[in-house]
Amino acid sequence: QGKLFASPNGNGEDCSEAAPCKITKAFTKLSSEKNILFLRGGIYKIERKLEVKASGTKNKPIIIESYPGEQAVLTAYATKQKVRAGNMAQAAIYIGGKENQYIHIRKLEIKNMGGNGILIMRSSNNKVEGCKIHNNFNTGISIYADIKGGSVADNNKIIDNIIYNNSDVGLNGTMNGRYYNNGDSADGISIVRGNTHYNKIVHNTVYNNSDDGIDVIISRNSYIAFNLTSKNGDPVVISG
Repeated sequence: QGKLFASPNGNGEDCSEAAPCKITKAFTKLSSEKNILFLRGGIYKIERKLEVKASGTKNKPIIIESYPGEQAVLTAYATKQKVRAGNMAQAAIYIGGKENQYIHIRKLEIKNMGGNGILIMRSSNNKVEGCKIHNNFNTGISIYADIKGGSVADNNKIIDNIIYNNSDVGLNGTMNGRYYNNGDSADGISIVRGNTHYNKIVHNTVYNNSDDGIDVIISRNSYIAFNLTSKNGDPVVISG
């Protein structure tokens, strides 16, 4: 399996272990051949969303994770003023479209984003596992399909994450493509907007989020089990 390496101060061209590159460059190099990205420990300042444009397969997924024994921290240093101005990242990691599937994100810490920590939009067969996602200004992990039913977001798995202190208190209205409702938009985990099937939310610890701990709206056959939720706006909301 092909491996890529990034570090907070990386400046290599090939993203090798000996000469890691910037995280933005590493994301562009992900492919069916270079399918594993190790992020060396340290703090990565995220100025724009990191979009996964490659696709894996069931037997050979795209994997993005902290280097073994180290902790990669993705942060935007967002404030309410920056959110209103729109001059910072709206999400740390974005997976979008049916052509981008089988992406596994593991053992990352993500904080201070102007929107979501991780946003999965119209994409299926992805996994977020063992991450710590906190202090973002919208939902920690969001799964979206299409409210009109024209696309799907199926078979995504959210497993063994710790998600807390995500809050949009003090933010109102639509800004820079994100909707804020003074605390009523930032969930811990959400599956929203339509045509989603067979997503799994299992073994997560979710607390102190301003809206719901886990919010599932208009989603068929979602499996939600063995999660610990506390001190959220609401613990678990399932509707539609």
